[in-house]
Amino acid sequence: MEKTIHSEAHAAFCRILRETREYKEITQTALARKLGSPQSFIAKVEIGERRLDVVELLAYAKGLQISPGKLIARLEAEIAGMKPKLAKKRSPKSK
Repeated sequence: MEKTIHSEAHAAFCRILRETREYKEITQTALARKLGSPQSFIAKVEIGERRLDVVELLAYAKGLQISPGKLIARLEAEIAGMKPKLAKKRSPKSK
């Protein structure tokens, strides 16, 4: 499995987190306070520099007052609408 940090799906997830926060009218600073993190943590997550693990996602969703399942469902819907990318060609293995 390839790293996902620079994938379209990861960018969509970051956008979903940002849009959800903005819709809920929660500032980055306010969310950071709820999570006990610096504001820069929220900014890095939203621009894709920082990934969330599952435990962090649960706390993040709680801070946004939304179920993690709703965030994941929205991401799944976004991914389903994305065009598949062609697989990279592998170079022949040298012996």
